[in-house]
Amino acid sequence: MLRLGLPCAVTEIINAYDTPDMIRIIKERFWLYDGNDYRKVREIYIYPDASGDSRKSSNASTTDIAQLKQAGFNVVVNSSNPPVKDRVNSMNAMFCNANGERRYKVNVKRCPLYAESLEQQVWDEKGEPDKKSGNDHPNDAGGYFIVKQFPIVKPTGRVTSLRI
Repeated sequence: MLRLGLPCAVTEIINAYDTPDMIRIIKERFWLYDGNDYRKVREIYIYPDASGDSRKSSNASTTDIAQLKQAGFNVVVNSSNPPVKDRVNSMNAMFCNANGERRYKVNVKRCPLYAESLEQQVWDEKGEPDKKSGNDHPNDAGGYFIVKQFPIVKPTGRVTSLRI
């Protein structure tokens, strides 16, 4: 969520079986149940892995991203995932930038797995996040949101010659 324009991790969902289960959990937590169905009382934005546009949950005839959209969520996703280094640099800059500003807050009591994953991320010999430890999944999930909303903008310029 955003608070005063800055990101805050305030809850996590773990052990969701598949996309329909994730949809159910999100609606239970954030929408109002009227006795028959869940009624949207706030907008939910989801920043998934781009591969969800081709991946289908078990026994589903539609992609994961299509299911999220059909559920009434706002899905923000590019056709491909951003480079890992861009995602990591954006995350690091939000945690503490060159000016010493800490702009991304994580509620460690409500997001214990995410906090642990951020603290325990291991890197392989190629400089990529280690996929064996399992710590990369929560970090990837948080990173898709951060890199989309708070990308590192690379300065561009043009050099021209000056005639005297």
